[in-house]
Amino acid sequence: IMEVVMKRGAIEKGPALLYRDGDLAVKSLRDYLTGGVERILVDDRDVWQRLITMAEEEKDISKDRILFYDERESLFKSFKVDEQIEALFDRTVPLPTGGSLVIDYTEALTVIDVNSGSFRGKGIPHDQLAFLINKDAAREIARQIRLRGIGGIIMIDFIDMEKKEEKEKLLRILRQEVRDDHVKTVVCGMTSLGLVEMTRKRTTKRLWQYYYDTCPLCKGTGRILSARAAADRILEDLENRRRKGPFQRDLEIRCPADVKKVLESAPFRDVLHQTVLRDIRITEEPHFSRETYTILSL
Repeated sequence: IMEVVMKRGAIEKGPALLYRDGDLAVKSLRDYLTGGVERILVDDRDVWQRLITMAEEEKDISKDRILFYDERESLFKSFKVDEQIEALFDRTVPLPTGGSLVIDYTEALTVIDVNSGSFRGKGIPHDQLAFLINKDAAREIARQIRLRGIGGIIMIDFIDMEKKEEKEKLLRILRQEVRDDHVKTVVCGMTSLGLVEMTRKRTTKRLWQYYYDTCPLCKGTGRILSARAAADRILEDLENRRRKGPFQRDLEIRCPADVKKVLESAPFRDVLHQTVLRDIRITEEPHFSRETYTILSL
Protein backbone atom coordinates (compact mmCIF):
# COMPACT_ATOMS: atom_id res chain seq x y z
CA ILE A 1 0.00 0.00 0.00
CA MET A 2 2.80 2.41 0.92
CA GLU A 3 4.50 1.77 -2.40
CA VAL A 4 1.28 2.58 -4.30
CA VAL A 5 0.81 5.79 -2.31
CA MET A 6 4.39 6.90 -2.92
CA LYS A 7 4.20 6.26 -6.67
CA ARG A 8 0.88 8.07 -7.07
CA GLY A 9 2.08 10.88 -4.86
CA ALA A 10 5.01 11.50 -7.21
CA ILE A 11 2.70 11.69 -10.25
CA GLU A 12 -0.51 13.35 -9.08
CA LYS A 13 -1.04 17.06 -8.55
CA GLY A 14 -2.66 17.88 -5.22
CA PRO A 15 -5.23 17.71 -3.96
CA ALA A 16 -5.69 14.13 -5.19
CA LEU A 17 -6.81 10.75 -3.87
CA LEU A 18 -3.73 8.54 -3.58
CA TYR A 19 -5.32 5.35 -2.27
CA ARG A 20 -8.84 3.94 -1.86
CA ASP A 21 -9.43 0.86 0.28
CA GLY A 22 -11.58 -1.95 -1.11
CA ASP A 23 -15.30 -2.24 -0.43
CA LEU A 24 -16.89 -4.95 1.73
CA ALA A 25 -16.81 -7.56 -1.04
CA VAL A 26 -13.11 -6.98 -1.73
CA LYS A 27 -12.26 -7.04 1.99
CA SER A 28 -14.15 -10.31 2.42
CA LEU A 29 -12.17 -11.90 -0.37
CA ARG A 30 -8.85 -10.49 0.78
CA ASP A 31 -9.20 -10.98 4.54
CA TYR A 32 -11.52 -13.94 5.07
CA LEU A 33 -11.00 -16.40 2.24
CA THR A 34 -8.33 -18.23 4.21
CA GLY A 35 -7.66 -21.91 4.68
CA GLY A 36 -10.35 -22.20 7.34
CA VAL A 37 -13.10 -20.80 5.09
CA GLU A 38 -14.80 -23.31 2.81
CA ARG A 39 -16.65 -20.89 0.54
CA ILE A 40 -17.99 -17.40 0.03
CA LEU A 41 -21.60 -17.07 -1.10
CA VAL A 42 -22.64 -14.01 -3.09
CA ASP A 43 -26.25 -13.16 -4.00
CA ASP A 44 -25.38 -10.26 -6.33
CA ARG A 45 -24.31 -11.41 -9.79
CA ASP A 46 -22.23 -8.30 -10.58
CA VAL A 47 -20.32 -8.57 -7.29
CA TRP A 48 -19.85 -12.31 -7.81
CA GLN A 49 -18.41 -11.75 -11.29
CA ARG A 50 -16.05 -9.07 -9.94
CA LEU A 51 -14.76 -11.40 -7.22
CA ILE A 52 -14.26 -14.21 -9.74
CA THR A 53 -12.17 -11.85 -11.88
CA MET A 54 -10.09 -10.84 -8.86
CA ALA A 55 -9.57 -14.48 -7.87
CA GLU A 56 -8.31 -15.29 -11.36
CA GLU A 57 -5.67 -12.59 -10.99
CA GLU A 58 -4.51 -13.88 -7.59
CA LYS A 59 -2.50 -17.09 -7.34
CA ASP A 60 -3.43 -17.95 -3.74
CA ILE A 61 -7.22 -17.50 -4.12
CA SER A 62 -9.33 -20.30 -5.61
CA LYS A 63 -12.33 -19.07 -7.57
CA ASP A 64 -14.00 -22.45 -6.97
CA ARG A 65 -14.74 -21.33 -3.41
CA ILE A 66 -16.64 -18.22 -4.59
CA LEU A 67 -20.19 -19.38 -5.30
CA PHE A 68 -23.21 -17.54 -6.64
CA TYR A 69 -26.30 -17.95 -4.44
CA ASP A 70 -29.40 -18.09 -6.63
CA GLU A 71 -32.34 -19.14 -4.47
CA ARG A 72 -35.82 -17.74 -3.82
CA GLU A 73 -35.15 -17.28 -0.12
CA SER A 74 -32.76 -14.47 0.79
CA LEU A 75 -29.19 -15.37 1.72
CA PHE A 76 -29.47 -14.03 5.28
CA LYS A 77 -32.80 -15.75 5.90
CA SER A 78 -31.66 -19.06 4.48
CA PHE A 79 -28.67 -19.23 6.83
CA LYS A 80 -30.46 -17.51 9.74
CA VAL A 81 -27.88 -14.72 9.79
CA ASP A 82 -30.37 -12.16 11.14
CA GLU A 83 -31.13 -14.40 14.13
CA GLN A 84 -27.43 -14.82 14.84
CA ILE A 85 -26.88 -11.05 14.67
CA GLU A 86 -29.72 -10.48 17.15
CA ALA A 87 -28.09 -12.98 19.52
CA LEU A 88 -24.94 -10.84 19.54
CA PHE A 89 -26.80 -8.14 21.49
CA ASP A 90 -27.68 -10.51 24.34
CA ARG A 91 -25.82 -9.90 27.57
CA THR A 92 -25.69 -13.63 28.33
CA VAL A 93 -24.12 -16.17 25.95
CA PRO A 94 -24.81 -19.88 26.63
CA LEU A 95 -21.95 -22.39 26.47
CA PRO A 96 -22.18 -26.00 25.19
CA THR A 97 -21.34 -27.32 28.68
CA GLY A 98 -24.34 -25.55 30.23
CA GLY A 99 -22.34 -22.63 31.60
CA SER A 100 -22.56 -19.11 30.23
CA LEU A 101 -20.72 -15.86 29.55
CA VAL A 102 -22.01 -12.52 30.85
CA ILE A 103 -20.65 -9.60 28.82
CA ASP A 104 -20.81 -6.03 30.17
CA TYR A 105 -19.46 -2.87 28.56
CA THR A 106 -18.03 0.22 30.22
CA GLU A 107 -16.29 3.29 28.78
CA ALA A 108 -12.84 2.02 29.81
CA LEU A 109 -13.09 -1.73 29.24
CA THR A 110 -15.22 -4.78 28.55
CA VAL A 111 -15.82 -7.27 31.38
CA ILE A 112 -16.65 -10.93 30.71
CA ASP A 113 -17.78 -13.19 33.55
CA VAL A 114 -17.79 -16.97 33.19
CA ASN A 115 -20.56 -18.78 35.10
CA SER A 116 -20.94 -22.52 35.65
CA GLY A 117 -24.72 -22.26 35.25
CA SER A 118 -26.59 -25.55 35.12
CA PHE A 119 -23.56 -27.71 34.36
CA ARG A 120 -22.93 -30.13 37.20
CA GLY A 121 -20.64 -33.03 36.35
CA LYS A 122 -21.38 -36.15 38.36
CA GLY A 123 -18.28 -37.44 40.08
CA ILE A 124 -16.02 -34.81 38.47
CA PRO A 125 -13.82 -32.88 40.92
CA HIS A 126 -14.53 -29.16 41.11
CA ASP A 127 -11.17 -28.14 39.65
CA GLN A 128 -11.61 -30.39 36.59
CA LEU A 129 -15.18 -29.18 36.17
CA ALA A 130 -14.01 -25.56 36.30
CA PHE A 131 -11.35 -26.24 33.67
CA LEU A 132 -13.87 -27.86 31.29
CA ILE A 133 -16.18 -24.86 31.48
CA ASN A 134 -13.30 -22.38 31.24
CA LYS A 135 -11.94 -24.16 28.16
CA ASP A 136 -15.30 -23.83 26.38
CA ALA A 137 -15.54 -20.24 27.57
CA ALA A 138 -12.11 -19.34 26.14
CA ARG A 139 -13.13 -20.54 22.67
CA GLU A 140 -16.44 -18.70 22.79
CA ILE A 141 -14.84 -15.50 24.12
CA ALA A 142 -12.44 -15.40 21.16
CA ARG A 143 -15.43 -15.78 18.83
CA GLN A 144 -17.61 -13.20 20.59
CA ILE A 145 -15.02 -10.43 20.66
CA ARG A 146 -14.53 -10.82 16.89
CA LEU A 147 -18.24 -10.87 16.07
CA ARG A 148 -19.13 -8.02 18.44
CA GLY A 149 -16.21 -5.82 17.35
CA ILE A 150 -14.97 -5.53 20.94
CA GLY A 151 -11.73 -3.57 21.31
CA GLY A 152 -9.60 -2.00 24.01
CA ILE A 153 -9.03 -3.61 27.40
CA ILE A 154 -10.89 -6.86 28.09
CA MET A 155 -11.02 -8.40 31.58
CA ILE A 156 -12.20 -12.01 31.96
CA ASP A 157 -13.29 -13.56 35.24
CA PHE A 158 -12.94 -17.30 34.68
CA ILE A 159 -14.14 -19.84 37.23
CA ASP A 160 -11.48 -20.21 39.93
CA MET A 161 -8.93 -22.97 39.43
CA GLU A 162 -6.33 -23.96 42.01
CA LYS A 163 -3.73 -25.75 39.87
CA LYS A 164 -1.10 -23.55 38.26
CA GLU A 165 -0.70 -25.88 35.26
CA GLU A 166 -4.42 -25.65 34.46
CA LYS A 167 -4.27 -21.84 34.57
CA GLU A 168 -1.29 -21.86 32.19
CA LYS A 169 -3.04 -24.32 29.88
CA LEU A 170 -6.15 -22.12 29.80
CA LEU A 171 -4.03 -19.11 28.80
CA ARG A 172 -2.44 -21.18 26.00
CA ILE A 173 -5.89 -22.17 24.72
CA LEU A 174 -7.07 -18.54 24.75
CA ARG A 175 -3.92 -17.39 22.90
CA GLN A 176 -4.40 -20.12 20.32
CA GLU A 177 -8.04 -19.13 19.75
CA VAL A 178 -7.28 -15.44 19.17
CA ARG A 179 -4.36 -16.21 16.83
CA ASP A 180 -6.67 -16.30 13.78
CA ASP A 181 -8.13 -12.88 14.59
CA HIS A 182 -7.32 -10.37 11.83
CA VAL A 183 -7.24 -7.62 14.45
CA LYS A 184 -4.21 -7.52 16.74
CA THR A 185 -5.16 -9.26 19.98
CA VAL A 186 -2.84 -9.82 22.95
CA VAL A 187 -3.52 -12.06 25.97
CA CYS A 188 -1.50 -10.30 28.68
CA GLY A 189 -1.86 -12.95 31.37
CA MET A 190 -3.57 -13.54 34.69
CA THR A 191 -3.60 -10.94 37.45
CA SER A 192 -3.04 -11.62 41.15
CA LEU A 193 -6.83 -11.63 41.58
CA GLY A 194 -7.23 -14.42 39.03
CA LEU A 195 -8.57 -12.17 36.24
CA VAL A 196 -7.30 -12.66 32.70
CA GLU A 197 -6.36 -9.40 31.02
CA MET A 198 -6.23 -9.02 27.25
CA THR A 199 -6.25 -6.20 24.73
CA ARG A 200 -7.63 -5.94 21.20
CA LYS A 201 -6.97 -3.08 18.82
CA ARG A 202 -9.95 -0.79 18.31
CA THR A 203 -10.76 -0.73 14.59
CA THR A 204 -14.50 -0.09 14.52
CA LYS A 205 -17.36 0.77 16.84
CA ARG A 206 -18.79 -2.03 18.93
CA LEU A 207 -21.45 -3.88 16.98
CA TRP A 208 -24.36 -2.64 19.13
CA GLN A 209 -23.37 0.98 18.43
CA TYR A 210 -24.29 0.48 14.76
CA TYR A 211 -27.73 -0.91 15.61
CA TYR A 212 -28.78 1.04 18.69
CA ASP A 213 -28.78 4.63 19.95
CA THR A 214 -28.41 5.54 23.61
CA CYS A 215 -31.81 5.65 25.30
CA PRO A 216 -32.89 9.30 25.70
CA LEU A 217 -34.67 8.47 28.97
CA CYS A 218 -32.02 6.55 30.91
CA LYS A 219 -28.98 7.98 29.01
CA GLY A 220 -27.60 4.47 28.68
CA THR A 221 -27.72 3.58 32.39
CA GLY A 222 -30.60 1.13 32.05
CA ARG A 223 -32.47 2.89 34.87
CA ILE A 224 -35.09 5.63 35.02
CA LEU A 225 -36.44 7.63 37.95
CA SER A 226 -39.14 5.79 39.91
CA ALA A 227 -42.64 7.31 40.00
CA ARG A 228 -42.34 7.82 43.77
CA ALA A 229 -39.00 9.64 43.43
CA ALA A 230 -40.50 11.82 40.68
CA ALA A 231 -43.42 12.69 42.99
CA ASP A 232 -40.95 13.54 45.77
CA ARG A 233 -39.21 15.97 43.41
CA ILE A 234 -42.49 17.75 42.70
CA LEU A 235 -43.22 18.06 46.43
CA GLU A 236 -39.72 19.40 47.06
CA ASP A 237 -40.16 21.95 44.26
CA LEU A 238 -43.48 23.13 45.75
CA GLU A 239 -41.94 23.38 49.22
CA ASN A 240 -39.09 25.55 47.89
CA ARG A 241 -41.63 27.83 46.16
CA ARG A 242 -43.74 28.09 49.34
CA ARG A 243 -40.69 29.27 51.32
CA LYS A 244 -40.64 32.39 49.11
CA GLY A 245 -44.22 33.20 50.08
CA PRO A 246 -47.72 31.65 50.17
CA PHE A 247 -49.32 30.59 46.90
CA GLN A 248 -51.78 33.23 45.67
CA ARG A 249 -53.60 31.08 43.11
CA ASP A 250 -54.76 27.52 42.59
CA LEU A 251 -52.25 25.24 40.85
CA GLU A 252 -52.21 22.70 38.05
CA ILE A 253 -49.52 19.98 38.05
CA ARG A 254 -48.92 18.23 34.73
CA CYS A 255 -46.99 14.94 34.93
CA PRO A 256 -46.94 11.32 33.62
CA ALA A 257 -49.81 8.99 34.58
CA ASP A 258 -47.83 6.87 37.07
CA VAL A 259 -46.52 9.99 38.85
CA LYS A 260 -50.07 11.40 38.94
CA LYS A 261 -51.24 8.18 40.59
CA VAL A 262 -48.60 8.54 43.33
CA LEU A 263 -49.47 12.21 43.96
CA GLU A 264 -53.14 11.29 44.32
CA SER A 265 -52.45 8.53 46.84
CA ALA A 266 -53.40 9.25 50.47
CA PRO A 267 -50.06 10.28 52.05
CA PHE A 268 -48.88 12.35 49.10
CA ARG A 269 -52.26 14.04 48.59
CA ASP A 270 -52.33 15.21 52.21
CA VAL A 271 -48.77 16.59 52.11
CA LEU A 272 -49.53 18.28 48.79
CA HIS A 273 -52.50 20.21 50.16
CA GLN A 274 -50.72 21.11 53.41
CA THR A 275 -47.87 22.58 51.37
CA VAL A 276 -49.92 24.56 48.86
CA LEU A 277 -53.09 25.39 50.88
CA ARG A 278 -54.92 25.98 47.59
CA ASP A 279 -56.89 23.83 45.17
CA ILE A 280 -54.66 21.58 43.09
CA ARG A 281 -55.49 19.99 39.75
CA ILE A 282 -53.26 17.10 38.62
CA THR A 283 -53.32 16.46 34.86
CA GLU A 284 -51.88 13.46 33.06
CA GLU A 285 -49.33 14.19 30.32
CA PRO A 286 -48.73 10.91 28.43
CA HIS A 287 -45.74 12.28 26.49
CA PHE A 288 -43.81 13.46 29.55
CA SER A 289 -40.90 11.40 30.85
CA ARG A 290 -40.70 10.58 34.56
CA GLU A 291 -38.34 13.49 35.16
CA THR A 292 -40.56 16.01 33.38
CA TYR A 293 -43.38 17.96 35.03
CA THR A 294 -44.97 21.42 34.84
CA ILE A 295 -46.49 23.52 37.63
CA LEU A 296 -48.92 26.21 36.44
CA SER A 297 -50.83 28.94 38.28
CA LEU A 298 -54.55 28.95 37.40
